[in-house]
Amino acid sequence: MIDALKVSRILNSKHLVTGLSHNLYRYPARFSPRFVREIITSLSQPGDLVVDPFLGGGTSAVEALSTGRNFLGCDINPIAVFSSKAKVTRFSEETFEEALGLFGAREEQTNSGVAIPKHYLRDGYLNNVPKGFLRLVAPILTLTEKSGDPDVEFFVRSTLLKTSQWALDCRKETPTGRVIRKRLIEDAHAVFAGSLAFTQQCDTSAARFGVRPVAQIHLSAAQDLPAKLLMAKRPLAKAKLIITSPPYAGTHIVYHQWQINSRRRTRAPFWLINSMDGMGAPYYTFGDYRTHTRSKYFEEALDVYSTMKSMLDPSGTLVQLVGFSNPRAHLPRYLEMMEEAGYEEVTERDSIGRAQRVWRNVPNRRWYNNTGSSPANGREVMLIHRPV
Repeated sequence: MIDALKVSRILNSKHLVTGLSHNLYRYPARFSPRFVREIITSLSQPGDLVVDPFLGGGTSAVEALSTGRNFLGCDINPIAVFSSKAKVTRFSEETFEEALGLFGAREEQTNSGVAIPKHYLRDGYLNNVPKGFLRLVAPILTLTEKSGDPDVEFFVRSTLLKTSQWALDCRKETPTGRVIRKRLIEDAHAVFAGSLAFTQQCDTSAARFGVRPVAQIHLSAAQDLPAKLLMAKRPLAKAKLIITSPPYAGTHIVYHQWQINSRRRTRAPFWLINSMDGMGAPYYTFGDYRTHTRSKYFEEALDVYSTMKSMLDPSGTLVQLVGFSNPRAHLPRYLEMMEEAGYEEVTERDSIGRAQRVWRNVPNRRWYNNTGSSPANGREVMLIHRPV
C-alpha cells in the first residue's frame, strides 16, 4: 500500500533530481526519483515487471532496475529514448578513457575533415546555435565516428548532450569554448560516475533479491508496447505496476527543442544523438494543446490506457502524475476517461465523500496552456487506478 502522507512529502520536497545516473539529462517535467522509488517499492516486488509508456527522462527505468524489477518502457521522442538508454547503460572504464581522449584532442586534430551532415543544416536543426559552439562540438563528433567504436560513440554523444544542454538551453549567453571544453571533461566524469553508481546498485539488488532484471526501452507509441512485450527474448509476466506521466491536457511543454537566448529555439539535440525529429510539438503531446480539451486529447488517452490494461496484471496498479491547464474542468473528464478504459480509482475519501488525492506544486515552472495565461506554478496530481 501507498503511504499518502509520505508520498505527499516526497512530491512536494525541494530535493533536486539527483543520484545514480539521473543527472545525465534534464528532461522536461521529470519525475522525482524518490517518488518513483517509493511507488515501485510499495506496489511491486523484486522480479516484477514495471512499465512506463511515456518514458520521458527515464527515471522509472533507473529506479525499477536498481531495485531489482524488470522494466519495459517507450516514448515517441528519440531524445527521451536515447537519454533513458544512456542512464541504464553500464559504461566500461576503457570506454570512459577513450572518450576522455577525444574530448581532450588537440585543436589541430579536431579541425581536420569536419562536416556536419547536410540534412541537419538544410532542415534547420541547428538554427540559432552559436557558430563557436558548432566549431567546438562538430569536430569531436567527427573524431568519434571515425573511432568506429559504438560504445565510445554512445558515451561521447551522451556526454555532449548533457554538456550542450547546460551550455545552450535557457541561457541568454553561451559560455566560451574553453569553458565548454572544461565542462565536457567534468561531465564525462559525472556520466561515468553515475553509470558506476547505477551498476553497483543493480548488482547489490541482484545479490540481495536473487534476480537479474532485464530492460526493454523502445522508440514507439504507447499503443505498440504490448507487441514489444510479446517479442521479448525472455518471457515476462504482466506488469504489476504501470507508473507514468502522460502529456498534460491543455498544456504545452517543449519536449523536443531547447531555448536559446530567451525564446529562440533549436532542435540541436537531435543532431547530437544522431537522430531525426518527429513532426513538431503536437506530435509529442496528444495534439495541439489549444484544442486538447475539445476531444482529441481524451480520445488519445482512452486509446492508450485501454491498451495498457491488456498489459496490467489483474491485481496490478496504475499510478500517474498528471497536470491540467484547468484542473476543475479537466480532472473529472479525465477520470471519466479512465473509467471508460476499464479502471477504478483508488483513493481515500473524507467524511462527505471528497477524494483525498495527493497534489504537487511545481515552483518556477511556466507552461504554455490554453487558458490564455501561463501560471507561475504548475500543479500535478497523483492518480491511482486498478483494473476492473
